[in-house]
Amino acid sequence: MDTALEFTKRLVSLLRSERHAMAEFLVALAEFDRRGLWRERGHTSLFSFLRRELGLSAGAAQYRKTAAELIQCRSGRCPRRLR
Repeated sequence: MDTALEFTKRLVSLLRSERHAMAEFLVALAEFDRRGLWRERGHTSLFSFLRRELGLSAGAAQYRKTAAELIQCRSGRCPRRLR
């Protein structure tokens, strides 16, 4: 990759892949939360799991937790704590 255009095309492609991966992650995280699997890993909450086990910052963990909850609500399986 030598030109700005080649770099730009590569960056666009990588960003597209990142968005797809994030969408898949959030859907999987919603199911993980719905099933309460974070309890089996010894955590008191999904937030704790995201922070301690996955090593996310507090902001990133909160963003993903909220997205997972919204996905569950959208699919008609809203977590009790949000009803």
